[in-house]
Amino acid sequence: MTETIPAFAPYIEAMKNGDPLPDFLRKGEGFGTPEDCAALVPFLASEAARGITGQAIDVARLNRQRLLEQAAALDSFDEKRAAALFARFVKNGTRMCPTLSVLRAVAFSGDADFRSDPRIKYIPDFLKQFWEDAYGWKEHTPEFNAQAKRVFQKQLEVVGMMNRAGVQIIGTNAASNASLVTCNIDVSNATPGTWDVVVDDGGTKSASLPGALTITA
Repeated sequence: MTETIPAFAPYIEAMKNGDPLPDFLRKGEGFGTPEDCAALVPFLASEAARGITGQAIDVARLNRQRLLEQAAALDSFDEKRAAALFARFVKNGTRMCPTLSVLRAVAFSGDADFRSDPRIKYIPDFLKQFWEDAYGWKEHTPEFNAQAKRVFQKQLEVVGMMNRAGVQIIGTNAASNASLVTCNIDVSNATPGTWDVVVDDGGTKSASLPGALTITA
């Protein structure tokens, strides 16, 4: 299935040509080669694998449990402690990427109107199946959906608080494929001038366009 994902096509092609997979795919995404998987067979058949039960992890259930834990924690949110944390972010130059488009999808995935959006027809079947596996929206109850929206509303508020505190919010609503990257960038608190645009995949590759962005007062 991975070979059908456009964003990974260059790496799959390079691998077929004998090039190694980059570390960010191996370590960050957990990808490997058939040879990597083949090595598991003798290991799983050995005494060293005695403690491995083969139990599968229900990712959708873990995601639902995590959201319910977040909902339960909302009442303990402390604005003073949050402000102190945001001040530390500013002091350390820590930047935040809230991925609000993903969080919104989680919050509204239980709504029939959201899932029947006519634009869904443009989403590949494998990706729609991934959403179902990851979020399990068919099992959502009205109570869970209400809690999910409550959590998302607080997430929006917290991002706004960070922005007002001066925390740098980097590109949000990011999306990419093999040839295109799109995102929203908040420049409301940025210093006017000419800026370079830099895209980094997490440490292995980067590309830049010097002077590609101009911010005016």
